[in-house]
Amino acid sequence: GGVRAARGSGLPKVAVTGELHRWWNDYETGVATAENKTGWRVGVGVEIPLFGGFMTRHKVAEARARLNQLRQQQILLREGLGLQIKDVFLGLIANQKAFEATAAALEAASENRDLNTRAYQNGLVETEEVIRAQLMEALMEARHWRARYDQLALRSRLEFLVGNALQSALETR
Repeated sequence: GGVRAARGSGLPKVAVTGELHRWWNDYETGVATAENKTGWRVGVGVEIPLFGGFMTRHKVAEARARLNQLRQQQILLREGLGLQIKDVFLGLIANQKAFEATAAALEAASENRDLNTRAYQNGLVETEEVIRAQLMEALMEARHWRARYDQLALRSRLEFLVGNALQSALETR
C-alpha cells in the first residue's frame, strides 16, 4: 500500500467538497438574517504537481526499501522461531534424560532408606545413617519433581511458541 501511495503522489488530485447548513434561531437581525440561516456551497479543487524535484521517484524507492526491510524481518522472525523451537526440543530431550535419572535415583534412595530403617530396627546401624538415608530420599524426590516441573514448563513454552506463530499466521491471512 505504501508503494502505491508513493506512486500516486505524482498524479493530479481532485477534491469535491460540499456544505449544507441551517440555523434554528429565532433572532432575525444582524448575521441571523433569513438569507444566512439556510444555505449551501459546493467546491471543486484540483492539484496538479508540475515538478516535485524527483520526489515521487524517491518516495517510491523509500517505500520499496521499507517493504524489503519488512520482508527481511519476517524471514528473521521465522528463523528465530525455528531456533526457539529447536532450543525447547533440545531442552525437552535433556530434561527427559534428567527425569529418568532422577526417577532411578529416587528408587535407589527409597530402597536405601528402607534397608537402613530395617537395619536400625535390628540394631545394625546408627540413627545417623537412617536420618541420612531419609534426607537423601527427600532430596532425590525433590529433584525428581523439579525435573518433572521443568519438563512441563518446557512443554508449555513449546505450546506457547507454536500457538503464537499459528495465531499470527492466521491473522495475516
